[in-house]
Amino acid sequence: MTTQKGVWNLQQVRDKQLQSLWDYAGAINETYTDARGSGGELWVFGSNSYGELGQNNLVKYSSPVQIPGTTWILAQTYGETKNVLVCKTDGTMWGWGANQNGGIAINEAPTALRSSPVQIPGTTWLRPSLGEQGISHLTKTDGTLWYAGPTYHGNGGDGRNADSPAGWRVSSPTQVPGTTWTNQVNDTQAAVQAIKSDGTYWVWGQDNSGCLGLSHVNGIYKYSSPVQLGSGTDWKTVSRGGNAGEAYGIKTDGTLYAWGANNKGQLGDGTTAAKSSPIQIPGTTWANICVGESNVIATKTDGTLWSWGYNSNGQLGLNDKTSYSSPKQIPGTTWNTVQIVANQYSFAALKTDGTAWVWGKNDKGQLGQNSTTYYSSPIQIPGTDWNGVGGGSHKGFALTKST
Repeated sequence: MTTQKGVWNLQQVRDKQLQSLWDYAGAINETYTDARGSGGELWVFGSNSYGELGQNNLVKYSSPVQIPGTTWILAQTYGETKNVLVCKTDGTMWGWGANQNGGIAINEAPTALRSSPVQIPGTTWLRPSLGEQGISHLTKTDGTLWYAGPTYHGNGGDGRNADSPAGWRVSSPTQVPGTTWTNQVNDTQAAVQAIKSDGTYWVWGQDNSGCLGLSHVNGIYKYSSPVQLGSGTDWKTVSRGGNAGEAYGIKTDGTLYAWGANNKGQLGDGTTAAKSSPIQIPGTTWANICVGESNVIATKTDGTLWSWGYNSNGQLGLNDKTSYSSPKQIPGTTWNTVQIVANQYSFAALKTDGTAWVWGKNDKGQLGQNSTTYYSSPIQIPGTDWNGVGGGSHKGFALTKST
């Protein structure tokens, strides 16, 4: 496989990079399951201003580069976060990047940049969720939920806020009350959405533009502890990402609901009016949803892929730069319903044949094409055996490949 010891030819490097990047985020959108799989190599590319590619440097890479190890399985970042958290198959979790506001949970000063992985204590970690300004929430296999980072909006979830005598941020894992949380947790701009094992949906943090879905019409409301959204017990999936003040949820019957900010039509209801309580998006076969900067992609159970919202960089994958306030189909019917991921203005997704595709903004080489060319339609990353995809940084992606 190598031409010399440790040296890959260009095609092999690109294949390895893509595969690992997809595996890296592969389990991000799975529902209710442990999602820790068999593990694999981890490959990353894109912006690296804060060491978020884990290469022990601050060099930008426009083609995938490997992070040492063969048992990486889980990671999730999006939007403007400069932190990275990833799990391994042994239940350990590792963090690196800017350590913005202490959000990589390594009990170090909130500006202690780390450009290579550092272990977070514990061996039963399941999945991380990273939000803006460094907040992160971490689930364990025992159903407990933990957080690190800033909580001045109350978005930690343990009752702490900006006025807390204990301070407004923590740099090591701190538990959110409860022991029945699932791996469906999502951090947005200043709010959090999460589902419990009984199918109930919970929210907390700051209610920007109605993103908590609690029907507040005027004013800014903050909740520093979880509050139940409605009385439903049939919620299955929360969105991944989103930092403009919007939120989404899919129920067990395949219906999709949206609420919050809608200035770019990102709620998909054909308007640009914010909604302070959940509204249904047409359709009953929705499977998964990921959100970038006021833009959205979602899969249906039939293998189709849909997008809507802001489209200034062609990030909707529709071969144009027109914004849409209702779902539009991206060509193809063999998209993997689980493996989709959003960054700020770009997306990545897998197909059922193991191919990986990227599109949108590419100013930092975050599309892995060895260039900074933008693409308004999906373009393939070499390889046909990718099994997971995730956001590698606020301007990057990551992949994993089975070893």
